[in-house]
Amino acid sequence: MITINDLNKKEQQLYRSYANANKVEVNQQKEIDNYLSQGKKGYALIINIVDLLKVNNESTAKIKVQVSRGMKKIGFDLTLQGLGKEDTVKIDKKNTTNQQKPKVGVIVKPKPITKEQAWDYVADRFTLDEVMKLVEVVKERTNKQGYDNLGKILTKALDKVA
Repeated sequence: MITINDLNKKEQQLYRSYANANKVEVNQQKEIDNYLSQGKKGYALIINIVDLLKVNNESTAKIKVQVSRGMKKIGFDLTLQGLGKEDTVKIDKKNTTNQQKPKVGVIVKPKPITKEQAWDYVADRFTLDEVMKLVEVVKERTNKQGYDNLGKILTKALDKVA
């Protein structure tokens, strides 16, 4: 079983900041990001801290979120696992076997979005020239199908935004 004396001074400090997180606000994300950037060596240090949190019945939720955020920053598909009482802590690939797979032939209704969300999506990914080309294609296709009005509405809407 691991004790605080098994950790180096910096790890002890980080452990104590997690253990006292409800009393003292400390930004631990920077240290977690630093450990994650060290690869397996850093992962081992994080695992030691989590083991000690578990042994002392401290919450591991905050460090789990911070590891998740750190992994997203560096582009790795790894998570902190084994946080249950009898589990072995590890940093490993996400477990996708428990996730529900969509049923074949079932159409999932998309969540509605606002006009602002739609425009933000388009504005982040396309130039105005690309959007105007898209409008022309939509006009062309809708005119062929007898939807003359739709192309005009799209053009007016984009003119107002641009």
